[in-house]
Amino acid sequence: MKRGARVGTLLALMVAAGTIGLEAQTDIEYARAGSLSLRLDAYPPRGTSATPAPAVVLVHGGAWVKGDRRVNVEPLVGPFTQAGFGVFSISYRFAPDFLYPAAVDDVRSAIRFVRANAARFAIDSARISLVGESAGAQLASLAALDADPESAVQAVVSLYGPMDFVRLADTSSAVPEGLRRMAQETILSTLLAGGLRAMSPITFVRPGLPPFLFVHGTADPIVPSEQSTRMCAAIRSVNGQCEVQLVQGGGHGLRDWEQDPAQAAYKSSLIEWLRARLRP
Repeated sequence: MKRGARVGTLLALMVAAGTIGLEAQTDIEYARAGSLSLRLDAYPPRGTSATPAPAVVLVHGGAWVKGDRRVNVEPLVGPFTQAGFGVFSISYRFAPDFLYPAAVDDVRSAIRFVRANAARFAIDSARISLVGESAGAQLASLAALDADPESAVQAVVSLYGPMDFVRLADTSSAVPEGLRRMAQETILSTLLAGGLRAMSPITFVRPGLPPFLFVHGTADPIVPSEQSTRMCAAIRSVNGQCEVQLVQGGGHGLRDWEQDPAQAAYKSSLIEWLRARLRP
C-alpha cells in the first residue's frame, strides 16, 4: 500500500473510533518468530470508563497468503470502538513461506500479549474475544478450539470462514471440477483428506468451547454458508453455544457488504451478541 493511502486509512480509523486525543497505538510488536517481528495495531474504546473494556482481537483474511490488518477489517474497527471495545488488529505469518500451524500460533501469541498487557490498554483480561474473517476466521477458530489458559478467549466470531476443508473441496465452486475429480480418484486422496481434516476447525469441536457466532453471506461463491451452519450444528452436538447470522445476498467479503446498507446491518447484531457474552 502506498504511504499516503496507509496514512489516510489510519486517520479514517482513528476518527471513526473516536481516538483522536485517545491515540491509537500502531506497529506494536506482540511476538517474534525468529528474526521476524509480528505486529498489531491497538485502538482504544471511544469515551472513558472506570471499568476496563472488553477486547476484540481481529484476524484479517487473504487466503493465508496475503491481507492487511488495516485494510481488510477496516469496516469493523470504528463500530467496535464506538461500542466500547478495545480493538487489536493483528498481522501474522503467511504461506507459503510459513506453513500451518505458524499462523495459528501467531493468533495465540497475540491473545497472550493482549492479556498480559491488559492494564496498559485498559482492557479486561477476562473479557477477550476473537473475530476473524475468511481465512482469518479459520485461524481464529483453530486458535480458540485448542487454547491454553493464557490464550483462551471468551467468545469467537467467524465471518464466512472455512470450517471443513474436506467438504469444501467437494462443494465449493472455487474448486475446478477436473481438479476435484482428480483428487478423488488418485491414491493421494487419502493423504489429501487427512491434511485437510487437520486444518479444519470442525475436526476439533469438543465440549467446553467458548460461544461462537457465525456470520455468512447466502450468496458466497467461495465458502458456502453451509460451512457455518454445519460447524454450528457440530458445536451444538457437544452442548456448546453458537448462533448463525445469514447476510441475505451477501458474497464473500465484509468490504463488499459495505456497499449495501441491508448487508452492512449485520454489525449491530454482531456487537450486541458480543456485548452479551463479554459482560463484566
